[in-house]
Amino acid sequence: MFSDAPRPNAEAIAVVPPPLPLQGEVERANQLFEQQLELLEFFESARQARAKEAREQEQLDLDYVRTEAALQRAREREQEQSNEQYYPFFPPPFWGVPYPPGRPGHRPPLQDHGEPPPPRPPPPQHVQFPH
Repeated sequence: MFSDAPRPNAEAIAVVPPPLPLQGEVERANQLFEQQLELLEFFESARQARAKEAREQEQLDLDYVRTEAALQRAREREQEQSNEQYYPFFPPPFWGVPYPPGRPGHRPPLQDHGEPPPPRPPPPQHVQFPH
């Protein structure tokens, strides 16, 4: 058990302070301490630079993903518009009436047959006979 008062049969012990270090040892220890501080500062600045680069790369990746998503949405809207414009819904045909060929409004190209067709004869005149 410990206390502030010694026991009655306690022996006195002489406490000797540790020897003081030599001046050269103190200077060497201070130099090592300064080198360690400089090394820690270097590592910390390198860690911060890597963290900054990682944040910048993440921002670039995020911008890329957002841009790609916006482009994809624009492509989908364009596709929807082109589908609406060129491929509208046609109801089932009535008997004997086929679906229109190709896109609506599509006409085959005009072909040059060389000469124009001959003129049509005039329509017949109705003649009324007396009764």
